[in-house]
Amino acid sequence: MGLPIDRALVAFGEERRCTARTGRLCTGPRGTWSDVTRLGVDHDATAAVEETIPTIIGTTPSSMNDGSTQAPSGSMSRTPSRSAASRAAERAQLFRRDLAADNMQPIGEEVTVRRIVMILGAMIAAGLAIVSAPAMAQHASTVDVHTEEGTSPDSCLRFDENGEQVWDGQASAELDLLANEVQALVDEHTDVATGVAFCSGFDGVAVFMTPTAGALAERIDGIAAGKPYPVIAYEVPASLDTLISAGQSVMERDLSDAVMGFAPDIYSGALLIEVRPGSDQGEVAARVQRELDRTEYSAVQIVTDPGGEGETLVTRKADTAPYWMGGELVSASGYCSSGVRITFAGVHRLLTAGHCTATSFTNAGNLVGNQYTTAYPGNADIYGDWKLLYGSTYGMRVFNGDVYGTTSLAISGAVWGGRPNGSAVCTSGRTTGQICRYYVTNSYSTRTVDGIVTGQMLEMRHDSTGGSGADWNGAQPGDSGGTCYYSDGAGGVTVAGIVTARFSTPSLRYYCTQLSGVRAWPGGTGATVG
Repeated sequence: MGLPIDRALVAFGEERRCTARTGRLCTGPRGTWSDVTRLGVDHDATAAVEETIPTIIGTTPSSMNDGSTQAPSGSMSRTPSRSAASRAAERAQLFRRDLAADNMQPIGEEVTVRRIVMILGAMIAAGLAIVSAPAMAQHASTVDVHTEEGTSPDSCLRFDENGEQVWDGQASAELDLLANEVQALVDEHTDVATGVAFCSGFDGVAVFMTPTAGALAERIDGIAAGKPYPVIAYEVPASLDTLISAGQSVMERDLSDAVMGFAPDIYSGALLIEVRPGSDQGEVAARVQRELDRTEYSAVQIVTDPGGEGETLVTRKADTAPYWMGGELVSASGYCSSGVRITFAGVHRLLTAGHCTATSFTNAGNLVGNQYTTAYPGNADIYGDWKLLYGSTYGMRVFNGDVYGTTSLAISGAVWGGRPNGSAVCTSGRTTGQICRYYVTNSYSTRTVDGIVTGQMLEMRHDSTGGSGADWNGAQPGDSGGTCYYSDGAGGVTVAGIVTARFSTPSLRYYCTQLSGVRAWPGGTGATVG
C-alpha cells in the first residue's frame, strides 16, 4: 500500500513575526487550527484531522527501561558532548515555503507565517505505527501532551533556551535498533529526508521527510509496525541532498570572509550557516541568500549560527601487527591514532585523519603504514578529513579502557552515513583512551578546522552526567584519527567514523569524520569495514 505523504496537508494556523534582520527566521507561540488550504484536502476534513493529530497510532503500551546504548558491558566509561549553540530559539521553527504557495503575506518588515502540518490519513485509518505531526513544536519549550498510548508529537522533541534538542536518560536496545533501521533507510533516501532523532525522552523516534517521501514512509512503516515505540514523521521543505548541495554552493563562492561552514538543520529543513566571529549574522544571511538566489537553491531557507575556528586533535603506545584501532601513530608531524580497517579496492588499508599530514607512521618504532591516498586538504570539503595507510596488517578490534589498558572490543561492522540525533557514541585514541557519553547533534556537517573547510562530519556534544548539558571532557590532541563507535548490542561495536576536531566557540562541540566520504571517493563505492 502506497503512503502518499502529500495527500493530507492541513494549515496549522500559527502566526509569527519575522524581523527584517533575520529575514525569514520566525518565532512565536503555537497557534490554533485553521482552514485546510492545500493539495486538494477539503475543509470538511479538518475536524477529523484535529482529533487524530495528538494520537500515536499502532503502538503498544510499554514501560520504558534504562537499557544502555553506551559501550558493551564494562567497556565504555566517560564520554564527550557539546554545549548548546547560541542559535536563536527560532532555528528549528523555520518552515521555508514559497510565500505565494503558502498564502504568506508580507506586511512591511513582517510576515505572517502559516505552518503546515502533515497527516497521513491512510496510515491513521489503517492503524499503522508511523504518525505525521507538525514539523516543529515551539522550540524553546514544549507542552507535554501524552496520550494513553505513550509519546505524542507534541512531547517527542524538547529544546533548551538556545534551540538545542535535549535528551533525558538513554535509549533501550530495542529503541536503538529501531532508530538505526530508520536512519539506514533515510541514508538511502537523502533526496527526500533530512535525518532522524530520538525523542527527548527516548520513548520514540522522529524522522524528518519532505512531502514527496511516500516511498520512504512506506518502508519506515514496514519496520515500525508492531513495535512498542512510535515513529513520528515531521514534514520539512528541503531534503538533505538539497541542503548539502546548497551549502557546497555557498562554500564555493567568495564568502570566506564571513562564512566558516554549514550544516543541515534536520528539524526545520533549513541550511545552517556558521558565521565568522565579528560578522553580523543578519548581513551574512542576506549575502548568502543573494548568492543562492543565483542558483537552483534559491528556495532554501537560511539559518545562521555564530561560528568559531576548530582545532584538530593531533598530538596505545606499544602495539604490534595486526594493529588494533585507537592505538598510537607516531610520525614526523606528531601523534595521531588508528581509526578502522577499510577494505578499499580489494586490499586492507588503515583509515586515520587526513590532517595527520605525515606520509609514514609507526608504533613503538615499528611501521604501521605509509600513505596510500588522502582527501585532505584539497578535497576535505567534499569527502572529509581522512587518509588511508598501507604497509602492515590491521585487526578488527578497538582498544577500550584507559590509555595504558590492554583490553579491546571486536569491531563487527560500520555505518556509512549519519546517526540519529541523540545517539550515544564513544571514541578511542592514544591520548584519552576510551571516552563515552558523546551525543550526536547533527550529521553531514561542514566546518572550518585549522583553516581547512571540512565536510562529512558527525557533530556531537559530550556530557559526563548523561543529561542535557555539555562539557570539555572529550577527545584531546593526539586522538585524531581514532575510532568513533557505539555498541552493536552483542558485545562488540559498530564504527561510525574517526575523530577529527573539537570546537570551543560558540559552544563545546566534538566532530568525527563519517565513513560516507570514503565511499564517495573515486573508486571507493565498494569500500567496506573489515
